[in-house]
Amino acid sequence: MDFVDANPNTLLITAADSDAGAMQILGARKPEDFEKPLPITSKNGSPMDGVEGTGTLPIVSKSDQFGNNLRFAICWASSNDGLGEIVAKTHGLNSESLPKNVDNTDIYRVIYNTLFGIKLD
Repeated sequence: MDFVDANPNTLLITAADSDAGAMQILGARKPEDFEKPLPITSKNGSPMDGVEGTGTLPIVSKSDQFGNNLRFAICWASSNDGLGEIVAKTHGLNSESLPKNVDNTDIYRVIYNTLFGIKLD
């Protein structure tokens, strides 16, 4: 942060390499488990939801291009949700037009705006 403050043409972006704490899709892999109710919780103690909620049969996807149906559950990656900011500091030529916190899908727009001074829609 001190470097960014001392170098006004700098853009610092911080982003998580994973989304720990967020929802995840957990696949049922063994064919013998396809017609059994899911466990109530995952290994980390988070509820596993199937087609009708916790402890029910896995959700079944529509057929893929090969006619396969995938079975899965929805659960949390961890028991606590630790979300963070994507952009920690914007400073430099166009920093006044940049948001301090952005969605990760907008990082390209932030970089483009910083480099070229053009705000993309």
